[in-house]
Amino acid sequence: MQAQIQRAYRRTYDNPLMVRKGDPVRVGRPDDEFPGWWWCAGPDGRQGWVHEKYLDQKRPTATALADYSAMELECEKGELVDVLLALGGWTLCRKQNGTIGWVPSTHVGHEDVSKSPFA
Repeated sequence: MQAQIQRAYRRTYDNPLMVRKGDPVRVGRPDDEFPGWWWCAGPDGRQGWVHEKYLDQKRPTATALADYSAMELECEKGELVDVLLALGGWTLCRKQNGTIGWVPSTHVGHEDVSKSPFA
């Protein structure tokens, strides 16, 4: 499904966590603003927000249930994106150039679609 970005977004951190299915993940604090998201670190030390549906448990060490990237997608107002997944207030989008990342759902003009492979 395509959607139009309603507000520009800038990522909040660089070099985010990326894990493969089966990788160990150190689980830290929960996100107060977006329930279900946890600050985590991967085997290489990179960190980022991970939704609990990608983890087999919440603390202290979990296993990734699927390949995952915490990359946030920078985008401009009016830009068209493909919506891949909406989960816990965030939307995984693909830009026309193929770049994939998470954008707050409030910035993406679409109906909430929970296409999670873990639902």
